[in-house]
Amino acid sequence: MMKITQKVLLGMILALLITGKVTAQSELNKKETMTSKETVNAFFTAFGNGNYQGILDVFDPEVEIMAVRKAPVASGELYGSYEGIEGLKAFLTNMGNVFDTKAFSVEHVIGEGNVAFANGTFAHEIKPTGKLYSSAWSLMCEVEDGKITVYRFYEDTAKYEEASEK
Repeated sequence: MMKITQKVLLGMILALLITGKVTAQSELNKKETMTSKETVNAFFTAFGNGNYQGILDVFDPEVEIMAVRKAPVASGELYGSYEGIEGLKAFLTNMGNVFDTKAFSVEHVIGEGNVAFANGTFAHEIKPTGKLYSSAWSLMCEVEDGKITVYRFYEDTAKYEEASEK
C-alpha cells in the first residue's frame, strides 16, 4: 500500500487543477535515459576532459569493443577485440601506452534509435617511434539504457603501421 504524504497530495491536487491530469510521483522522479547520440557525446566529453571515471560510466559492464578488427589483442598491440569493463580499461591503457594525442576532432555524431555513428580526425605521436600518425576515423556504437554496449572504431591502419616502423 502506497503512503501519500500531505505534500504529495497537495502536489497532485495542484497538478490536477493546472493540467487536468495527475502524474504518479514515480513518474515525476524518473530520470530520462540518454539517447544514443547523447551517450556518445558524453563519452567524447569525458574523453576530451581526461575524465577516466566518466569514460567508464558511459559503458555497459558487458561492453564489446572492436578496435579496427575482430581478433584477440596481441601483447603490446592496440588493435583487436576487448570485452567488459576490464577490457575497456585494457583498451584505454593500451591507447595511453601507444599514443600521445596531439589533436582529436569530432566532426559529426548522428544517432537513430539505439545506434550512433561518429566521425572525425586525429593526430597522435606514436610513443615508441616519435612519429606522427594522422588519420580520419569513424565510430559505431550500440547503446542501451544510456550505456554503450557495442563500440567499433575504425582508422587508417596502413598509416599507423608506417608511423610505427622504427
